[in-house]
Amino acid sequence: TGLVSIVSIQIFQSCDVNAIANSTNASCGKNDGSINVAASDGTAPYTYSLDGINFQSGNIFSGLAPGTYTVAVLDGSGNYGYATNVIVNSTCITANAITINATCGMNNGSIIASASNGIAPYQFSIDGINFQSNDTFSNLAQGNYLLTAKDADGNLYDTNTTINNIPSPQISANSFAAVCAANNGKIVASVQGGTSPFQYSINNTSFQDSGIFNNLIAGNYIAIVKDSNGCTASVNVNVPINNNAKVFAGNDTAIVVNQNFQLHAIDVNNIGFTQYTWSPSSGLNNPNVQNPIANISEDITYTVVASTDNGCQGRDSISIKIFSLSEIFVPSAFTPNTDGHNDILKAIPVGIKDFKYFAVYNRNGRQIFYTSNASFGWDGKINGVMQGTGVFVWMASGVDFGGHIILRKGTVTLIR
Repeated sequence: TGLVSIVSIQIFQSCDVNAIANSTNASCGKNDGSINVAASDGTAPYTYSLDGINFQSGNIFSGLAPGTYTVAVLDGSGNYGYATNVIVNSTCITANAITINATCGMNNGSIIASASNGIAPYQFSIDGINFQSNDTFSNLAQGNYLLTAKDADGNLYDTNTTINNIPSPQISANSFAAVCAANNGKIVASVQGGTSPFQYSINNTSFQDSGIFNNLIAGNYIAIVKDSNGCTASVNVNVPINNNAKVFAGNDTAIVVNQNFQLHAIDVNNIGFTQYTWSPSSGLNNPNVQNPIANISEDITYTVVASTDNGCQGRDSISIKIFSLSEIFVPSAFTPNTDGHNDILKAIPVGIKDFKYFAVYNRNGRQIFYTSNASFGWDGKINGVMQGTGVFVWMASGVDFGGHIILRKGTVTLIR
């Protein structure tokens, strides 16, 4: 025995195969993607498979639909390598739209289109029929639009977009009256809606940042507002005239012929009259003063025009009736039936400088009415009770311009 046997054994090294895969995307709607595989670290020859069952000697897989794939590589020693999550994408066209809104209700909106992922060059349409290479659609009205993009392979992509309308501003205005003929009226305009900043104008003259317009004469104006989009709105505004100038020439009266009578114009609202003109000037010592003296021999009506420095004017008249003697007249009858005619019994002084009183008495001598103002009279009532038909006694007194006392009395009949 003692024999020694020597055996020679060869040991092989077994390594995993390294697989790297690159993909080419499929066209939109087509199964024309591909995967190219590169293998290393194994023993040639290599074979390749997408399902782990069917292997091929070529390292390119064509005609692939979009999706995720695992590529298996088998080398000559029976070792495997894998490339996992190999993605084949679809290159379908997509599109986006940027809108520019219309303003003022006009057709001035726009759509700016863009496309990607498809095959350039691209074309665009907003009616699905007429396509253009220009990516901008202008002069569009407010509304909903369907934008269609088309690539060089004829692939289409639709997207909805909306053009809104930015409305015009709305204007309102208040006015403040001009005093008489002065340039001191005012308009204050305000705006609602629209897009700031705003500018304002009256009568479409130069525009300004403020809606306040001063130093205006009375009249009709057009207030206009314009916003930053160029949209405008207008409103008619009237600046009224505030003429509160009022003059009182005095109550109509009666005087004795050729008796001096002083006229006196009253500035009712204290507006500040600086000039007075009486007409006609006949019988007046000075027709251009506030209180001229009249000496006349026949009935006349004087009119006074009073003016301020800024053009305000007031006008009033006084009628003067002429009698030959100073007197106090009282009608012989009156009819207090509220018909508007001869309802009030009054004393009528003529040529009386200082009217003293007018009194009425019943048949028993009891005083039932009394006044020291010739403008007031008896309405036919005693303690609020209307009297029936009857005869009453009256008395009146005054002092004429010569200083003489005039005393008169008589009877009057109340008629029903």
